Amino acid sequence: MNGNPSKAQRDWHQWLRDDGCAVQGGMSDNRLSIHHIKGSKMKLKGVPKAGEWYVLCLSYWWHQDGTNPAARHVNKRRFERESGATEKEWFIIKVNKFEGQHGRKPMSDEIFSAIVDRA
Repeated sequence: MNGNPSKAQRDWHQWLRDDGCAVQGGMSDNRLSIHHIKGSKMKLKGVPKAGEWYVLCLSYWWHQDGTNPAARHVNKRRFERESGATEKEWFIIKVNKFEGQHGRKPMSDEIFSAIVDRA
């Protein structure tokens, strides 16, 4: 993790890891990492440490593997085309899945709305 995430943000990151890669699902190895969609230091007025909320869990293959021409850090447009969704869409999917399991979002509704509307 980058930056200094709060406990709630660390819990969100852990849930994402436990749930597996956003694109290909669960994985049993340690090749999963948290991808900060707009950077861990992303600023968003009214959202403390917004960059630590606006994250996905990706496998090494989908995140930064140089042998994958669709890896996120290799080619963002190709990643979104071949993964089937934009990063924001994947983020929303994961927040909705968390809410379905826990009856609440991992962050407040206000923070979620701010990220979706303005990030």
